[in-house]
This record gives sequence, structure tokens and C-alpha cells, in this order.
Amino acid sequence: MNIKTQVETKILEYEKQDTEGLLSYISDIIDSKGSRWERSVESEKCELTKMLIYEYVTSLEKLSGGRLSSKFLVDKLASRLHTLRYGSFRKGQDDEIMYGNRSVTSEEYNKKRPGAHTISVNEDNVVQDAVVLFDGRQIGFDGRRLNGIDFTDLDDIRHTIFHEWTHVMEKSLIPREKLSSDEIIHRDGDSIYINSSASADFDSLDYYFKYIEEAEQNSEKPVLFGGVSTIEINPQKSSRRIMHNQISEGFTEYIARLVMDKVGVKTRDTGRYATQVEFADKVFKNRGIESTVTDYLTSSNIIISELEKGKIHGTDLLHYYQHIESLLSSVDRTAVRFFGKEADLLRNQVQKFWENPPTHEEADGFVNKIIEEICAKDESFSEQDKNMTHDMFYNAIYFPSIKKEYIDEIESHYKDKKMSINLITRNALQNDSEHRVGKNMVESVEAQENENIAGTKEKDGGKDK
Repeated sequence: MNIKTQVETKILEYEKQDTEGLLSYISDIIDSKGSRWERSVESEKCELTKMLIYEYVTSLEKLSGGRLSSKFLVDKLASRLHTLRYGSFRKGQDDEIMYGNRSVTSEEYNKKRPGAHTISVNEDNVVQDAVVLFDGRQIGFDGRRLNGIDFTDLDDIRHTIFHEWTHVMEKSLIPREKLSSDEIIHRDGDSIYINSSASADFDSLDYYFKYIEEAEQNSEKPVLFGGVSTIEINPQKSSRRIMHNQISEGFTEYIARLVMDKVGVKTRDTGRYATQVEFADKVFKNRGIESTVTDYLTSSNIIISELEKGKIHGTDLLHYYQHIESLLSSVDRTAVRFFGKEADLLRNQVQKFWENPPTHEEADGFVNKIIEEICAKDESFSEQDKNMTHDMFYNAIYFPSIKKEYIDEIESHYKDKKMSINLITRNALQNDSEHRVGKNMVESVEAQENENIAGTKEKDGGKDK
């Protein structure tokens, strides 16, 4: 069955259950966007975007336990999503959308494009995003197939666009007076973490130090948060800013999979952000899925602060992940740099250790042999280089236990927190000036709390605890 037939069949099904005119409301929004939002992939003339938005927002309403209405979610997507493209960005229409210093319609951008992309678009001082799903059937100038998704597979389109739209929806403006300075700028030793979604297009530390100064002094301008992504400034570690966005990728992918499940579609590509999703799963299930979906899409600063309060090996729980993430990527870079075509053999050997962990003596012997081979190829390899390489490979060998320790610490952190997540969520909804989620949603949270309390009393014979 082709995409058009599947979409038309689904829309007929949804029309029968749409008692509040949501599909019509979505159609009006799409019409108002004109050429900025495409309705479908070029080869299939159908209302694909309409169907996908309906599935996305109705699923999120259910996942939030009714805290977020479908209409509110459509409105937020409409206000945040500047451009929607299937296949590629459009020459002549999208030239002014920039990724770094390159236009998204340039040959340079397309050479290294991902399969799908969400890119910030600043127009008239309003922060919005452009989303594109690239066609995986396209051939580049060098004759090789370009990155992209399968436009003949509706579920691949669903999975990808639900992930990208969650990147759009995770951004929230919070009134400055509702935030403490530490919620915006978190300091930990030599590191300064910018929790708000300051522009990541700059590497200069001077830019960020100026931002920090303004953010801590300005009590009127709302603060934009983007999921649980942060930017680290630490001149002792790097002369450039350090992005911490992998946990956000895990949260975003986790929500995309939850939406797929609500739509009734199995997520086939479970390899996407597999480790990050493991961490997200612990947070969502320990905080409560309904509350965490709501917080992440309206007030993610709450989750950032919670994770920054947890500690592991002297680092907070949110940013310790960077250490875990960098282990394997550093091993990959070192393997490719020094071992070329044999890099895969080295990676495979490290992964074999995950199944059968070696003794510490065996791990030392393996790592020291690697260092000896590197030194034979590069006489300038210093003692500091040797020590860093030893620690990197040694920790990579024991990666599963390091990961387990981190996941266990997340679970312990939330079990130890004696607090009502529902109450925190309610306050966040009341305070979110941008979204104005409305009294009915706040009452929904309160009703759920009252229901929980009533259930507790009933179990305890009607007595307050």
C-alpha cells in the first residue's frame, strides 16, 4: 500500500473519532503557513502533514495525562515551526536559513547533511525552527547516495518527524522572575553551565561570558530553555564551548517512541540513541511518564535542576553523561587516527570485553600494547598523551559497568527525592507565560492529585496518612 492510500485511510479513521474538530483546526493552521509548510512528500499528493500532526498531538495529550491539550500542542507547534520540508530545502525559498555559516541550500551543507535536521531560525527576534526530512534516495554530486530516510515507509517518516518535532516543542520561555540564578547559570568547580538555550553557533568564550553576565543581571527578559541541553564554559578544559546535548537526544527519542506506541506503530529502529534512551527511561519512569512529558515540553528547567542536584564522582548527574559519551567517541577517533583500516578490529576487541570483562591486569596489558603501537607510529606521543589514552581505553573496556553505575544513580536519586512531581508540574504550568496552558490543565493536575489522595485514603480505611 503506497503512502497516499495509507494516509487517506488513516484520515478517514481519525475523522470518525474527531468530535472536537481538531482535524479541521489543523487544516486551517497548515493553510495559514502557505509554502513554508509542505503537505507531503513530493511524489505523494496527500495530507501527510495533517495526519502526522493529528497523531502527534493527540498522542502527547494522552501521554501527559490530559495536562497538555491537543489544541495547545498544535498552537505551540504552529508558533515554533517556521519551515517544514520533505526531501530537501528549497533553493530560492530557504537560502537565508543558515547552519553555522552555510546556507542550507548550499552544496557544502548538502555534502554532510544528516538524515533529518532541525535548525534554529531567528526571524524578527522570534526563535523558531526549520525541520527537514531528507530523501534517502537522492544521489550527491560525487555519485554516492546521500543521507536520508525511506520515503516509501510511512513508519520511518513517522518516527523521524516525531523526533524532530519534539526538538521543536522542547523549547520553552520561562519568566526570569520565576527562576533562581542557579537555574539559568549553574557553577560547579571550574565549570560554568549555561542551562538556558543560548545560541550554540558561537565558539568564542567571550560571547558566553557576556551572555552569563547579562543573564544574571537581567530580571525582565524571559529565558529560553531547550530540552535539557546545556553549554559548558571551562577555560581549564577547552578554549571553546562544550555542548551537552546527548541526554536531550535521549529524552527526545524516548518521547518519539512513546508517541509511536500510542499511534499503534512498533518502533523498528531501536538502535537510535540506544544508550541515551536507557538513561531517559530511568528518569521518565522514576519521575512518572505523564509528569515528565509535561515538564519536558513546557518547563524543562525543572528537570535540569533536578539532575544537577544529583552527584556522581564529584560531577552532577546531568553533565557526567558527557564523560560517558566521550569515552566511546574518543576511542573511535584514536582508533581511526592511528590504526586506519584496522580501527574496526580494535573497536570489536573493546566490545568483546563488554561481554567477558577482563581482569584489571589483562585490561592494563591490552591498553599498554595499544600505547606501544601508537608510540611506534608517533614519536611525539607524550607522557600526558599516554596517560589520557590509557584512561580512555581502560574505561571504555569497562563501559557497561560505568553505564550501569550511572543508571543506578539516576534511579537512586529520584527514589531519594521526597517530593510531589505532580505539584511541581502544576506550578510550572501556572508559571509558563509563553504557553498559557490554561486553568483546565492545571485543574486536570489537581484532579489527578485529589484522585491519588482519595485512593490512598480508601486503601487506608479513609484515614489521612
